[in-house]
Amino acid sequence: MKIKLTTIDKLMVIQLMPQSESILVQTIAREIIDKVKVTQKEQDVIELKPTADGKNIVWNIKKVAKTVRDIEFTDAEILMLQEQVNKFDKAKKIGLSMLDTCLKIRKVEITKKDVK
Repeated sequence: MKIKLTTIDKLMVIQLMPQSESILVQTIAREIIDKVKVTQKEQDVIELKPTADGKNIVWNIKKVAKTVRDIEFTDAEILMLQEQVNKFDKAKKIGLSMLDTCLKIRKVEITKKDVK
């Protein structure tokens, strides 16, 4: 199943990944991370750079739309992303920078016949 993601969405997906989990979950997380890696070209397009103190990153919001791509995810990957969004939501860890990405992930519907 494909989801349209910008470079910023891809960075937010990486933030959603669990720090520690079972081998199975971390294997799925690694597959997701491989699919959403941000290229140097994407970084250049949106002018992604660290803040002066190095604690955060900033980008040119006007250029983000130029980086939209369809990313193909398996049903297991979609389910894991949705579970992570739910965990972040329950823990009240969703900031404004993540909100659009989380809403995109939440609205993806997987029919029962898709899940194996």
